[in-house]
Amino acid sequence: MRAAISGHVHCVTALLQHCPEKQVLAMKNGLTALTMAAQCGHKDCVTALLQHCSEKQVLANYDGMTTLMRAAISGHVHCVTALLQHCPEKQVLANCDGTTAIMWSAHGGHTDCVTALLQHCPEHQVLANRSGMTALAMAAQEGHTDCVTTLLQHCPEKQVLANYDGTTALLYAAFLGHVHCVTALLQHCPEKQQVLPADNDTVSALMLAAEAGHVHCVTTLLQHWPEKQVLANYDGTTALMQAAEAGHVHCVTALLQHCPEKQVLAIRGGMTALTMAAHGGHADCVTALLQHCPEQQVLPADNHTVTALMRAAEAGHVHCVTALLQHHPGQQVCFTDAVGDNALIYAARVGNVQCVKALLQHAPHTQLRTAQGRSALKTAARVRAADVIRLLLLAGDYPNGLSEEEHMVVKPVFIDLCQQGAIPERLNAAVVSFVGRVRK
Repeated sequence: MRAAISGHVHCVTALLQHCPEKQVLAMKNGLTALTMAAQCGHKDCVTALLQHCSEKQVLANYDGMTTLMRAAISGHVHCVTALLQHCPEKQVLANCDGTTAIMWSAHGGHTDCVTALLQHCPEHQVLANRSGMTALAMAAQEGHTDCVTTLLQHCPEKQVLANYDGTTALLYAAFLGHVHCVTALLQHCPEKQQVLPADNDTVSALMLAAEAGHVHCVTTLLQHWPEKQVLANYDGTTALMQAAEAGHVHCVTALLQHCPEKQVLAIRGGMTALTMAAHGGHADCVTALLQHCPEQQVLPADNHTVTALMRAAEAGHVHCVTALLQHHPGQQVCFTDAVGDNALIYAARVGNVQCVKALLQHAPHTQLRTAQGRSALKTAARVRAADVIRLLLLAGDYPNGLSEEEHMVVKPVFIDLCQQGAIPERLNAAVVSFVGRVRK
């Protein structure tokens, strides 16, 4: 065993002159001299030992792992070739919990081993699976393009359609960004490989690539039926939404080369790609999306919709707020949701000074309170956002209609501004009323 592990073939040969059968059967921790030599890549030792091994010994395994599997895992192609001189069919089809030697080779990217193994029962090997996971899927998952190409020389259609819980080799490659594997796989019946999902309950390769931000995979996939792909959805979610929500602007730009109007106006649960990008703070994506149908995106037809501006203001993403206000700013600032709150109230609710400043540049003092009488000042008082209260008072919001608790929060800020003479003249009546209340 020591000679086999170290690769000393002359010592192995000399030792085998005496009781060879017993020596090759000896084990340490379940491993024989043959297994150790193959695992270490000592081809000459493997050849010498095989002269004294029976078929049973060649097929012997420890914890399900045969000698061939151990050589294949390590990529020792010469050992693999030597072992395959003996009962090759049985060896290549042996498995450990469903995993065959070719799967181990494909997972490790050992193309030479894959090629050697495919000399025997190729169809059975490439279609063998471990709970749906084939050698092709393993190679694609790891990005081993040469292995993918080699495997696809046998039963390509059946291989590319095999799946693990609905996940094909193409989905693995697209999600992990292995564009060369994606290209190789698309050479075979692309329409059946979830390039075009059969229904809205199936995720597509494009959606996964867009979600992960792999723009090269997105571009490659869009060479096939681009319009149908970009409009496909999984439970209402499109590839554009995935890319926008994750902030992958290059993917957003690539996707918008096809049917941009339909994509940007698609809705999932009341949210568009623009709303998702704004909520996530992805200003570059917001800018890219607003190049298409800006008015329809920023001013939804449903008057009770939470807009992208509200989402950005609530999350405190001032760069997104600024980008959105490049289009119909006055109308956006005045737009209210189902309960009558506008973007200014959303920003005040979280006490975000920068967003409030940006919004106030487009909010006339007559619109500081909504038609429903809701006020950003009251909202800021409830969360004790003194800096926001100061900005709103300076902008001309009336300090009336406040509860006792809200009044106590606004009072010190209001008095300070009065002493500075900073309160707008048009609020004189409100000042008299409020100051009188303060003195009480």
